Amino acid sequence: MSSGDAGDPAHRRVERLLRWRPHHGADPSVAAAGRAWVRQALRELLTHPPGAEFEGDVELMLSELLTNAVRHGGGVDEVLLRLAGTSLRIVVRDSEPGLPAPADRVHTGEDHGWGMWLIQAFATRWGVQRHVADGKSVWLELPVG
Repeated sequence: MSSGDAGDPAHRRVERLLRWRPHHGADPSVAAAGRAWVRQALRELLTHPPGAEFEGDVELMLSELLTNAVRHGGGVDEVLLRLAGTSLRIVVRDSEPGLPAPADRVHTGEDHGWGMWLIQAFATRWGVQRHVADGKSVWLELPVG
């Protein structure tokens, strides 16, 4: 094996995955349940306690994805947290194929519709994966802090 080989322990990316399937994914209370779940999940995933700011950012991002899934996606089917190296990926799957879009905050005075705008602002990357059978997964990545 060469020193740059993926089998070399010094070059392996640490990857951990946690999954949550809420019992009542279409209920608006899923956002609060998701925030409670993610606080515990971060302690299981990370090798060190999460900082308050990082934990708050993760809770906010997950809450926005969950709320969007309830409002526009028919409810939450599944949530995944994946730690890979220094990046945390949050994935929320729902059953509707419609794509999310950030609202134009300049032209609206609404007090809702900030979710995807916040995700664009906080996440290092985000995207949508459509599923052949049904629905989509909306994901985002945050640097682990």
